[in-house]
Amino acid sequence: MPIPTLILSAGGVLVARTGSAPTLSSFVLRTGCQWEALDVAGLCPHSTAHDRFQEWVEGGLWQRFWQEAVNCYDGLKGLDWSFLCADGSMAKAPLAKEERGRNLTDRGKQGVKRSLLTDAKGIPLSVVVAGANINDHLLLDQTLRESIVERPVPSRTYPQGLCLDKGYDYELTRQVGAEHRLSLAPAHPR
Repeated sequence: MPIPTLILSAGGVLVARTGSAPTLSSFVLRTGCQWEALDVAGLCPHSTAHDRFQEWVEGGLWQRFWQEAVNCYDGLKGLDWSFLCADGSMAKAPLAKEERGRNLTDRGKQGVKRSLLTDAKGIPLSVVVAGANINDHLLLDQTLRESIVERPVPSRTYPQGLCLDKGYDYELTRQVGAEHRLSLAPAHPR
């Protein structure tokens, strides 16, 4: 099955379509149902839908989908580049692959760290996934570089700030902020 094209529906929602049928993978992602529910509902074999999902991941569909959604939002509402926010979170990953690391705060179980960058309104611009044992500040440069859309160059007229928590209070963070021409907002004391 070919990688689907992205279309904007009449309701202003991006939809991935192959031919004229909406994808069942999108249905699973939107509803949160398990893949096996497709079998029970008689929609299609779950293995077929999951295979297509994996093909689309490898083909970059979800990356393109996210980029198009952010660009549409920017055109309609406008991204707010005046202040960016970055933070990391950890999650368990019991079926983790080699790029995942041991989560030292969870007795060494496999886990992932997600480093997220948003604009001032909370629109996600970048996500970097690494092993759970990586400190947040070590992922900051990569998170800033991998924005799904190009970040405008900050200027005196249009400066950009970066809000971070205490987990980023390192000299490396200040160097990365300076390299990206961002003014860092101090974390509030706890």
